[in-house]
Amino acid sequence: MLNGCFKDKTFTSYLYPTTTPVFSFDTRTNRMQCKNDGEITMILPEAFHDVDQVHYTLKKITGTQYTDVAETTKPAEPKTFIGLEAGTYEISARATVFKDETGQPKVMDFKRNVQLTTPYGDGLYATVRPDYMVSTRSDAPKDASV
Repeated sequence: MLNGCFKDKTFTSYLYPTTTPVFSFDTRTNRMQCKNDGEITMILPEAFHDVDQVHYTLKKITGTQYTDVAETTKPAEPKTFIGLEAGTYEISARATVFKDETGQPKVMDFKRNVQLTTPYGDGLYATVRPDYMVSTRSDAPKDASV
């Protein structure tokens, strides 16, 4: 029922068929300054911010082989792999919806390759300065024998 300005007016509504968007993600990389300070960030489109879980697998496919995994239950927040060396990486993502509109689980997969480059041939390694490091254990008691 319409009232106010639209009282006694007739409107026709149309339903247009829509398709479910294909699962994917965008990536963002940093400008490397050293040999191992590369970063790759995965960003999901807003259409997939309501999935229950996303599992990422990162594989270095050139040079020294390397694999890392990450998982999130907050897909609206970008996920970043850090400390990477230059090379080509394959990133696969699996989005899981535990119960879709029909009550069934749904899994969606997507893969993309990303290239990281550095201007340094042999490279400079990024390390933590020793004076910034904090001991992870306390000193042994003075009466403890060695």
